[in-house]
Amino acid sequence: MSNVIESNSNGGPDLSFLNGMWVAHTHEIRDSFKHLAATLYKIEPKIVDFKLKQAVVKDVNTWAESASKGLIKDILKPNNIRDTTKVLLANALYFKGTWNFDEERTIDKDFYLLNGDKISVPFMTGCDKFTYGSFEGYQVAKIP
Repeated sequence: MSNVIESNSNGGPDLSFLNGMWVAHTHEIRDSFKHLAATLYKIEPKIVDFKLKQAVVKDVNTWAESASKGLIKDILKPNNIRDTTKVLLANALYFKGTWNFDEERTIDKDFYLLNGDKISVPFMTGCDKFTYGSFEGYQVAKIP
């Protein structure tokens, strides 16, 4: 599991995008897929025994906590892993930066938690033109 984009060391925003993959030990991964996963997604599939649910849950949750810089601690529960689970995929996007925005354009909207509960939280809203570029292997947008 590795960073695709790492944080900015010059005082800019901290941004990271990570991917994770856990594969059942009963399934062989072809070398061509390993190469694709490593080059395109920057991951090395981790071989696990999904029958050892607690161990897999601990590993995935440790990954999520690290990927989210401590913000997400328990993304996976043992009951999320079924007897038929063969592959588990995860990704995390972490962003920490200063936003300059018009507070008058902040409105309260519904946000849905993983357990299905709904809470009201402030959302930034806006409409503008943004510079966008698509290049081999990545896309970027300039946000003012």
